Amino acid sequence: AVAAGKVAVSPALIYSWFGSLAHVQSIGVLWLASVIWPSSCPYDIALEADTFYRLFYGLSKDEGELDGLVGLYDEKGYSNEG
Repeated sequence: AVAAGKVAVSPALIYSWFGSLAHVQSIGVLWLASVIWPSSCPYDIALEADTFYRLFYGLSKDEGELDGLVGLYDEKGYSNEG
């Protein structure tokens, strides 16, 4: 996704969030919506990613690792630097 001259790269942990596996694309769609319309997304994508990885892979990540995976949003836009 590209906005205001910034590029957001799809996260990948085990599989790309936009790979061929349908269950992984489900979190990818939520992530993409949060990149394109962050003010319209009432969910915390890091929390959703944590839930996804616990349900599908039995993995649990601490908040810092998830923020690094899904990116952070502020008044400057998208950043995957913590």
